[in-house]
Amino acid sequence: MGGARMSLFDINPDREEAFLYKAVSSICSDYLYIWDLEEDILLASPNMVSDLGLDGNRMTNCFHSGIKWIHPHDRERVRELYRTFIRSDEDSQNLEYQALTADGNYIWLSGREKKNVTIREKHC
Repeated sequence: MGGARMSLFDINPDREEAFLYKAVSSICSDYLYIWDLEEDILLASPNMVSDLGLDGNRMTNCFHSGIKWIHPHDRERVRELYRTFIRSDEDSQNLEYQALTADGNYIWLSGREKKNVTIREKHC
């Protein structure tokens, strides 16, 4: 019996992808993250972790328990944008929302999400 798996990015990249992500995230001032939507595991860049006061760079259950760094007034709107994006044929989207920083202030973030659909057969 087969099934499909979809994620924004594969959280188990090969060595070259892992090296590239680590290199870019270490020198880039932008917040980078990889989010496996089926497993609901998010990996965040070091500057995103420190600036937003996240509990480490690997987080689980973000989508269903609330994307905690997003302002409460923006959370449902952002969730709905993600739901629509996931079901769409689009491969990218732009988002703007307020995010809570480690020092307790809110900042506006403007970003572009890129979808990478990975389909894998599941074997029972």
